[in-house]
Amino acid sequence: MSLQLPPCVIDCGTGYTKIGYAGNTEPQFIMPSCIAIRESASVGEQAQRRLVRGVDDLDFYIGDEAVDKPNYATKWPIRHGMVEDWDLMEKFMEQVIFKYLRAEPEDHSFLMTEPPLNTPENREYLAEIMFETFNIPGLYIAVQAVLALAASWTSRQVGQRTLTGVVIDSGDGVTHAIPVAEGYVIGSCIKHIPIAGRDITFFIQQLLREREVGIPPEQSLETAKAVKERYCYICPDIVKEFSKYDCDPEKWIKQFRGVNAVSQNTFHIDVGYERFLGPEIFFHPEFANPDFMQPISDVVDDVIQSCPIDVRRPLYKNIVLSGGSTMFRDFGRRLQRDLKRVVDARLRLSEELSEGRIKVRDRERETDRQTDRERETERQRQTDRQRDRERQRQKETERERDRQTDRETERDRDRKRQRERETDRQTDRQLTDCIYFAAEADGGSGRHTSHAALRRLVWRLHVGVDGN
Repeated sequence: MSLQLPPCVIDCGTGYTKIGYAGNTEPQFIMPSCIAIRESASVGEQAQRRLVRGVDDLDFYIGDEAVDKPNYATKWPIRHGMVEDWDLMEKFMEQVIFKYLRAEPEDHSFLMTEPPLNTPENREYLAEIMFETFNIPGLYIAVQAVLALAASWTSRQVGQRTLTGVVIDSGDGVTHAIPVAEGYVIGSCIKHIPIAGRDITFFIQQLLREREVGIPPEQSLETAKAVKERYCYICPDIVKEFSKYDCDPEKWIKQFRGVNAVSQNTFHIDVGYERFLGPEIFFHPEFANPDFMQPISDVVDDVIQSCPIDVRRPLYKNIVLSGGSTMFRDFGRRLQRDLKRVVDARLRLSEELSEGRIKVRDRERETDRQTDRERETERQRQTDRQRDRERQRQKETERERDRQTDRETERDRDRKRQRERETDRQTDRQLTDCIYFAAEADGGSGRHTSHAALRRLVWRLHVGVDGN
């Protein structure tokens, strides 16, 4: 066993499973979380399958291959984020590890995800499959919301990274609003929203059935899903959006082209109001589910208000969107606007109930904050002035040191020049003495000798008279 190999990461969702290796920037495979198995109602065929059970256990497909197998029954082991069939889940994990990741499970640690409020029994079943069936050396099961919060970091500075925020995780089968404080999920405050990507697909399918007659019945769900993924977006105002389509239909109405899987004939449908009505059920859930009337912005506000008061401000400041159903265009902008309206309305109501005392307190707080800012500014100015004085003293010290060095250098030059002059005078005296002695050597006549005679005399005095 070698733990030098990178860990495997497996994120199993209701609609799609993402798999890959730790350290990569994106998943290696994204596949539907479905499995295709062969089912037979014939007693004889069932008996024959029991005889060749070893071969039959390998006769299944997962992911995109499962979707393309018409002679197999397609099963979805995960429903609303929870695993419902652990036997199918074990088969699914088998092909994920050996066929797609092409990994030896004994050589890799595994990081797997779980939905919030996952039961301990499901966690135990997953650990049992991974350890006993695949004999893995290590396993960590992380909550998807915490991983999404960590993946939202945009700064390389560790001090600016936070694990506090609200994660809106909306996938294909389930939507949750999960508050996280310093990496810990506040489980008692999690809210479940019974609207997800699959509900949007069903709603668009219903709208297309009421209006279009050219869609093959067996392909209506796939057509609605394709329309959702290609054309849908979030509108800021549904009333204005209707008028926009009515005024200029050629600009806003799109045309979807599909092929009948049976007759291979091409069919066309016009996609109009469905483009914005589908995702609108997040903000007007009564369109699709009369039993649930609370918009997603109200749900997020309720989640934050139910949390401890000391973490509400950082929760409002950091709202992270996760999951494929939050990838509609302008989803974040619409949620931010609606959430701000909810908070402002609550503040106005509080001001009315308090008869303006909240405004007075707010003004007092603002005055205190302004005073604190002024004090901080003055303190910063004093600090800057002190630093400037220190820099000035340092510069004066350096200049004085340079002047002292220059003076020492000048003194050294003067001493050197003095020594040179003294040496020259000594040389002149010696030369004078030599001339004097040379004159006496010529007989003491007092006559001036020639320069050539002087040079000869100096040379003789230097090397010694007569070579001595």
